[in-house]
Amino acid sequence: MHRNYDEIHGLARLLWPALVLAAALTAMAPTTAQGAPNQCTMIVPEGPREVMINTCNACRTIDILRKRPGNDVPVQRTFTLPPGSRLQVPFLGPGRSRITSELPCPGEPGAAENLVEPPKRAKHKAPETCVSLERATAGVALVNRCGGCRAALIERVNGQTGGNERQAYKLAPRSSVAVPANGFAQVGLLGDIDCP
Repeated sequence: MHRNYDEIHGLARLLWPALVLAAALTAMAPTTAQGAPNQCTMIVPEGPREVMINTCNACRTIDILRKRPGNDVPVQRTFTLPPGSRLQVPFLGPGRSRITSELPCPGEPGAAENLVEPPKRAKHKAPETCVSLERATAGVALVNRCGGCRAALIERVNGQTGGNERQAYKLAPRSSVAVPANGFAQVGLLGDIDCP
């Protein structure tokens, strides 16, 4: 019985340094962003400097807070790390860096949308204008360049007295109609629609 106890005690003496080493390595593990599982970036000490590592296959934007001994105000910087990259932290001297936030890069799935400068989207093409008001030999004319019947509304304006008059015209496909001024100073096209 004493012999078995001595064997167990001997094994415990051999395993004790291994347990202490495992605990020390766990305490010195790379720093990751706190409070969020499955983070992609970490800060690893390499000699006197620290290195940021992105272990994911996606671009990440990270914020690092650097605290120096004797300095009450920490320094915060934002870095963009491409997928699978390593970047040396640009801080020199004593102190400790930690990741305070990690987000996908702009344009990546899950990234925040920029509300100040939204991404450029395809512009909606303006509907084709079929009817236009063009100068003719005797005044102006409405010209329908489309292959369908169009109804157009014009407005005549007298600049001095401020009077105005509106009139609707029906235009056959690919045709034109002369528009008399009727004593007014200006004539303008307000719009056109398909014939009712």
